[in-house]
Amino acid sequence: MGANQIIANSITGDKIKANSIAADRILGGAFTGKTFTGGTYTGGVFKTSEVPNTAGGVQLDAEYGVRGWSPNSRWQDPTFQLSPSDGSVHISANLYAMDSGGNGLILEPKTALGSGGLFFTDDGRHTNKSAGVFRNAYSTVEAEDLLIRGANGGIVWAINGLGTDGPFSASGNVNSAKEVWAKENVSGNRLLMRNPLTTSGESNVRWSSSNHSLYALTSSRRYKRNIADWNPDPQRVLALQPRQWQHNDPEHPEDIDERWHAGFVAEEVDDLGLTHLVQYGGDGAGGWRPEALNYSRVPAAQQIVLQDHEARIAALEAQITELENTNG
Repeated sequence: MGANQIIANSITGDKIKANSIAADRILGGAFTGKTFTGGTYTGGVFKTSEVPNTAGGVQLDAEYGVRGWSPNSRWQDPTFQLSPSDGSVHISANLYAMDSGGNGLILEPKTALGSGGLFFTDDGRHTNKSAGVFRNAYSTVEAEDLLIRGANGGIVWAINGLGTDGPFSASGNVNSAKEVWAKENVSGNRLLMRNPLTTSGESNVRWSSSNHSLYALTSSRRYKRNIADWNPDPQRVLALQPRQWQHNDPEHPEDIDERWHAGFVAEEVDDLGLTHLVQYGGDGAGGWRPEALNYSRVPAAQQIVLQDHEARIAALEAQITELENTNG
């Protein structure tokens, strides 16, 4: 059917060609034209080129939905597809969500650093300076890391906290404005506290096995309350027996070495009743057991012994003086 202009309520044909068609309903096997305006289009296939996967283009059809191809692609490898059955979107090309200045997000199914990544850009590009979350590669058998990177060499901050039930590794620094919690091991070349409450020495850094905390002890009156004298029995302090030993940890055999260490045994100190010198941990049955020692408190106990000795020496000196004066 061919005509310069067709006006009808309904048009049906295998092929319709006209400069202008106006109708409430048009049915046909193929439609060719430059512009289709208005109305509702149901069924059929709409393509931006005759072979979209070869020339590059988009096709809309009832079976596959909306699909697009880059030039010279295979028919079964569209760069994106909007499914008509479940509304899902499948993409194999980059997805850009950004403003006119290039600020926003880039979702890359395949990245220059690996496979799969979400990157934050300020110039519309993804480089090795872009902040992002990405994967090294895709493997079905090997464990793979998920990488998080700050922009321009910046670090990654977890604003309200960061939790993990497995290992946590960082090739750079781990910074926290508040607390860093570790259920098991913390390892690194250096553990740095930029603003500790005290800097009087390494002995003021303590690990609490009861609440799994690394903390700094303080000596200022500003951080103390209910201050009172402590008077341990000097004889109990003198009964402390120095020991030497080699480390043994069946749960972490990799930490065992052959070096010898010297000090006191926590259970022996506890048996002497010097509980202020002992750190306690849960025994797994609702009770407490000696776990470690507060070695920084030992000099305070020894000070009581020194004071006791000084008092005895002063008393003996007074007696000697008195005897000397008596015997003239």
